[in-house]
Amino acid sequence: MNLFEFFSYKKDFPEPYQDVKSDESQLKFSDTRKTRLTLRRIQQLRLMNDVRDIEKKNEVDRLKHIYGIRSE
Repeated sequence: MNLFEFFSYKKDFPEPYQDVKSDESQLKFSDTRKTRLTLRRIQQLRLMNDVRDIEKKNEVDRLKHIYGIRSE
């Protein structure tokens, strides 16, 4: 995964990873409490972890195909 994939809105990529509507990471000065870990956020983290695992497996398979030993 590359950094530009997070913020890219070009047609080369299906859609960016960052969702601006649900981004709650920017806090205001008046925010003194910690953010709550909701069930929705836990589900999003699980899905992101699953996507990361699939992408890593695909990358390993691709590299094995490229650099693997060829049988003759």
